[in-house]
Amino acid sequence: MSSAGGGQEGKPASSEAAQSGGTSQADQAAVHEHSLSTTESAASTTESAASTSVASTATAVASPVATGDLDSGVGESQGDSATSRRESQGGSAVVTEKSRPGKRGRVPKPREEDAAGQGSRSGERKRRGGGEALTKVGRPFRFLTRPPFSVIARPFAWTGRSFCGLWRHNWFRHVVLLLVYIAAGIGATWPRFTYLTEGKLPRTTDVASFVWGFWWVAHQVSHHFGNPFFTKFMAAPAGIQLGFSTLMPLAGYVMTPVTLLWGPSASFTVLSLIAPGLLCYTMYRAARLWLNQLASIVAGAMFGLSSMLMWQNWYHLNIALGIIFLPMVIEATVRLRRTQKIAPAVYLGITLGGAVMTSQEGAAIALLLTAAMLVPWIVGKLFRDRESLVKALIPLGIGAVVALVVASPQLIAMAQQYLSGGAAVPPGTLALNYTQFGVPLQTLFSPSPRISYYGLHSLPSGYAFNAAQKGGSSVQPGEGLPGFGLIASALAVIGILIGWRKKYRYAWWFALLWLGCAVLSLGTSIVIGSRCVVNQSVAGELYGRSCIQLIPFKSHIHWVQVVHDHVATWEQVRVSNLMPYTWLVRIPWLAGLREADRFALVGMIGVALLAGIAVQWLSQRRRWMAVPAIIVVAALAVVELGWQGGTDGPNFTPTEVMPTGMPWLDAPIQADPSHSIVLDVPWGLRGGLSLIGSGISERVMLLATEDGHPRAVSYTAWVPQPTIKAVKSHAFYWYLMKMQNATRPPTDKELKAAAADLKTLHIGWAIEWRNLWRQNHPEQRLNLIEGYLRDLGFKRVRETCLVPTAKPRPVCGGVGPQGHPLEEVWLLKYVPAWAYKNPGALERRLHPCTWFWQHHPGVKHCPVPKSRRS
Repeated sequence: MSSAGGGQEGKPASSEAAQSGGTSQADQAAVHEHSLSTTESAASTTESAASTSVASTATAVASPVATGDLDSGVGESQGDSATSRRESQGGSAVVTEKSRPGKRGRVPKPREEDAAGQGSRSGERKRRGGGEALTKVGRPFRFLTRPPFSVIARPFAWTGRSFCGLWRHNWFRHVVLLLVYIAAGIGATWPRFTYLTEGKLPRTTDVASFVWGFWWVAHQVSHHFGNPFFTKFMAAPAGIQLGFSTLMPLAGYVMTPVTLLWGPSASFTVLSLIAPGLLCYTMYRAARLWLNQLASIVAGAMFGLSSMLMWQNWYHLNIALGIIFLPMVIEATVRLRRTQKIAPAVYLGITLGGAVMTSQEGAAIALLLTAAMLVPWIVGKLFRDRESLVKALIPLGIGAVVALVVASPQLIAMAQQYLSGGAAVPPGTLALNYTQFGVPLQTLFSPSPRISYYGLHSLPSGYAFNAAQKGGSSVQPGEGLPGFGLIASALAVIGILIGWRKKYRYAWWFALLWLGCAVLSLGTSIVIGSRCVVNQSVAGELYGRSCIQLIPFKSHIHWVQVVHDHVATWEQVRVSNLMPYTWLVRIPWLAGLREADRFALVGMIGVALLAGIAVQWLSQRRRWMAVPAIIVVAALAVVELGWQGGTDGPNFTPTEVMPTGMPWLDAPIQADPSHSIVLDVPWGLRGGLSLIGSGISERVMLLATEDGHPRAVSYTAWVPQPTIKAVKSHAFYWYLMKMQNATRPPTDKELKAAAADLKTLHIGWAIEWRNLWRQNHPEQRLNLIEGYLRDLGFKRVRETCLVPTAKPRPVCGGVGPQGHPLEEVWLLKYVPAWAYKNPGALERRLHPCTWFWQHHPGVKHCPVPKSRRS
């Protein structure tokens, strides 16, 4: 049968053939016209259905934004908009690439290819070098199929396909984001990463105590899972309870493999390196409940990499790890409110239990956050939707049980310490802390001191913090860096304006969290100024140049003994009844929140979420305007992010580091298999509350992890009263405390009592940290202690310097690096046979300077030449 048209051009067809051919052409034309109209109608129907679906999806996304609160899942709806659109279209109305109408509404005719043609073209592609493998490369790597990349990329085709296949999984994208955050945290904490190979740590006693905590938990795990909440390796031989200490048992258990393989210092450094990334990621997950992808990523970075949290990560790792659980609590609580299912309740219970096992202070704040989000919701459901509330009771009960189970080891240890009287603290001590750790108002919103590293020293001039004094002016203490930063605060204000304009109800919750915590961080009064000093004669008041302290509705809490000009008096601590923090610490079980500045860390969550709203608004503008604006905002924010502790910086920056070990001093103790007690002088039970004795060297606890010997000193957040009573019952320790502040040598009776008690304590070594004291006649006190120890049988066996000089024999004296004095250390060994048999005639054995000061108490400097002092 011939085709339509009959014969070739120039050859007329027969009449019959022409008639039949004409009829078939007319029929085909009618059929073709009908098919075209049907196709156009289907295409228009498909296009209208797609537009209707997109409009309905946009309305569904915008509705919770317009009327959203903590329970509106805006961010998740926006992130899954494509999936929602496909589901709403029902599958049959999906407009694909092949069926999309052309410019005039017509569907392009598909190409007809036979098997031979397909084979020839595929063979041609293989001969060109792309191969069948490269034709399956994912969308991000499609350019690799084009020459000249095809030949180069052939070995990497499998890797590209694997990556694209993994990228489709949600968990893989989260892992990649977490790794990016961790890399950013390593950059923000540089040069902390180099400490792993250089064997260094920030030179603070807190850091040394954290390292000891990792060592102790790993020690107990390797010794048949012993109890980590009590130890005799501190405050030996009495021992000390660790229920209210900064032990971080959960982190210790997680890092036990690293501790056993590479040491506790490596565990501390590794954890401090990944903590910023964890902070960013948990904040990102919480922000995704309301914000889009880009805004959530920025909110996570602004929170986890802020200077305030980076400072805590450098010097108070327990605080930084405790803050990680706060965004997790927010995420779990909001999901529980939205779904009333068991899974978010279990997640919330695990989070609260982990917070208790990491930081008790962070756990208290996490419980406050949970109560602030759940209690109003439960009350509202009680009056409006009781059926939904009954449905949520079972998940709430399961979550509470999970939290108690996870936190039970720490809770049991805290209960035991409380029942034994180990949690008793003089109320006046807490009251003084309440007034000392409030943040000046301008410090909260001033530019971060981080920008001083870029040469902009004048911008953060308004930053001040009055918790420590030096030379009559305020300096940065070892407590924290409380400040939101200028850029973050500005973005947060913009976020509030956007939320007010677009009626985002959840924006007001973020603002309440930010401003409420900012007010709490002010403490018991309002302070303005950068030259404030704690008043030593009037408890609770400040003074100084350009310092303004407002105490509206003044009242007094607790009596405390203050010492000024060597005169001790009892004073009432002055506070303001207008400040919320004054009433918060009066709530039972919340009196231990003695550092008001740490509430600024919680307020940073609200700042990050509000800044995320501003970034989300920018990302929704036109591309030519959004991209430059976001780049400028990111560039300005990066200047204030991070914290380079341990390097040269402003005057308020701790700059010193210390080695993780001192083998030139500790080698004899490491070689001693007796596990005898090591006495460190100056001696004291130190930390946060209920302290006795004198301050100790920051290297003591590090040496304890190296030689494994018990220490007579301790450093914990809470010194229990039973330990204090047990130590004071020993005559040796009692008279040692007296010698540290005495102006006369011990009597024969005191020496005999101390010598008899010393023989029962199993003390084998003593380390005398010379030049640790800087005030109140340090040489006189050291000489008295030296004579006391020598009379009891301690003999010097090694002498070294903390900062050795280039000379063959280390010489301590003068000024070391960065203007700090070189510190001399003596190692003494105890042998009872070396003690004086007849401790009489003390005058003949007195150190020349000690004898001089005993007879000339008003003279500060010893006139005896150094050649005669030895």
